[in-house]
Amino acid sequence: GEKIWVELGRAKFKGTIADPDKAGVAIDVPGRKERVGWGELSRAQLVSFAAAAKPEPKAADRVAFGLLALTGGEMAAAYEQFAIALEADPGAKDAIVAILQRGGAGLVHVPGGEFLAGQNRQAAEVRDFLIGAREVTNIEYAFYCKATGAPPPSHWRKGEYLRGHDAYPVTNVSWAEADAYAKWLAMRLPSDIEWEKAARGTDGRLYPWGNTYRRGLATVTPSEIANDPKRKARYRPRLVAVTRCRVQDYPFPLYHIVGNAREWTSTPTQGRETEYVVVGGSAADTEKEATAYARGKQAAAARDPFTGFRLAWPR
Repeated sequence: GEKIWVELGRAKFKGTIADPDKAGVAIDVPGRKERVGWGELSRAQLVSFAAAAKPEPKAADRVAFGLLALTGGEMAAAYEQFAIALEADPGAKDAIVAILQRGGAGLVHVPGGEFLAGQNRQAAEVRDFLIGAREVTNIEYAFYCKATGAPPPSHWRKGEYLRGHDAYPVTNVSWAEADAYAKWLAMRLPSDIEWEKAARGTDGRLYPWGNTYRRGLATVTPSEIANDPKRKARYRPRLVAVTRCRVQDYPFPLYHIVGNAREWTSTPTQGRETEYVVVGGSAADTEKEATAYARGKQAAAARDPFTGFRLAWPR
C-alpha cells in the first residue's frame, strides 16, 4: 500500500504496485488503475520491484537485474545492481565483465571497404569493425575503477564524479588509462581512420549529417563566441550526456561522434608512442575541429577535461 514511483515506459507516476503474477501487476496511479503487463514497466522499475522482493536477492540475481536494466538502456540501474553484486561476491566480476563484453558498450557495425577520407577526399580503405555507439561514461568508468582498483579521474571528488553525471562522458583520463579500460573489456580504441569512416560514411561528407555545419547537432563552442574575446572570456563550455545528440539522416546510429568530448584513438602521431591522435572536437572546440577529417594531437600522459574515448572491436 505504500506509494512509490511507478515508471511506465518514459512516464513516471506516484502510486502503488500490487498482486504480481506471470502476466503482470496491478497498478494504481493518477489516471490509471488497472493491471498492466510486465513489458509496460520500464527496466529500471522492473529491477527496483524485483530487488525489493523477498528473500534478499543473491549476487547472481543482482547480476541478472543489471543485465535486464542494461538491455533497456537504464545504465544507472544496471551499474547499481552490478556494484551490489560485486560487494556481495567478488567472484561475480567475471559474469559482469562477460555481459559488458557482449554489448554493454552498444557497439555499431561499420562495414569495411573504400571511402573518401581526408580534407582532399582521397580513397582510403578499412576492414569491417564495430565501434561504440557512444562515448564511455562516468558510471561505466566508476565501476571499472571499483572492479579493478584503477585510480579514478583526478577531478572526481573523493573518488566520485559529480552527482547527476552518470551518463556524461568520462574525461581526464590518459591514453594508457583509456587503453587499459578497453583491454579490460577485450576491446580497443579505434584508429583515426576507422573513426573517420564511422564519422563520415562513404561519400566524403564533412560532417556526419552532410557538408554544411548545422547548429544543434553537435556540442561545440559557436565560432562567433570563440572569435569574440569578450564573449569567449565569459563562455563556459560544458559536456552533456552521451546520448543527447544523434543525427537521424546519418549512415550509422552513433551519438556525439563529433563534439561533446574529443576522443583518443589508437593512432600515434608520426609513429611516436608518447603522443596520440585525438578526433571529433569537443565542447571546448569550434565546428572546424568537429569536421570528420580534423585531427588533433595530445601527449599520451595528458589528462584533459574535454578528452574521453569510445571503444572498438575486434582487437
